[in-house]
Amino acid sequence: MAHYYFENTPHGTRKDGTKLNTQIHYDYIFRNGEYSQMENREEDLAFTSYGNMPSWADNPGMFWEEAEAHRDKPDGRAYRELRFALQEEFTLAENIELVEQLLNETGIKKHHAYSYAIHDKAATFEKNHHNIHCHLMFNEKIIEQDRPLSADKFFNHYAVNRAGEPTQGYRASREFISKEMTLRLRKRWAELVNEKFQEKALPFRVSEKTLDNQRKE
Repeated sequence: MAHYYFENTPHGTRKDGTKLNTQIHYDYIFRNGEYSQMENREEDLAFTSYGNMPSWADNPGMFWEEAEAHRDKPDGRAYRELRFALQEEFTLAENIELVEQLLNETGIKKHHAYSYAIHDKAATFEKNHHNIHCHLMFNEKIIEQDRPLSADKFFNHYAVNRAGEPTQGYRASREFISKEMTLRLRKRWAELVNEKFQEKALPFRVSEKTLDNQRKE
């Protein structure tokens, strides 16, 4: 049952508008700590991956803990999250392949510290179908591979000395902020999914357009 959604969220918030704790959100996505044995949840952690972690972070949990510790409180953001639907008609390997393609095309794979998890659970209203989706967290700092930084400098604002040499932090990407970028990401994700449907000769298609716009067309 083909389905589509794609969300671009600049650091999640609670119902009262305050920012989520970055490490706790990571633990929830990766089913770590107190979230490793959640009761009454028909949801399975199907796959996890991460990349571009600095040398001082032995695992992504350590990275996101430092990201939260150095976040400008209360409104600063330590991560951006892309949350999007995968397809039950594809194998897990095929869904992972699409996620990795998105990572490569957006530059996240090369320039940003990231972690993602694929969740697979029974659909709410149709238990014979699956709701498969991906949570992708990434830090918007653009990593300079030839200028590794310690944790106390990694998250600082970018700064240069009188000679114009960088001394603090990395530049933060503004690429993912705009509405236009979100629309492009949504469109591209639909294209990637539909290309895979066509490759597998399956009679399904998804669309990033609203139902109203689809009806008009």
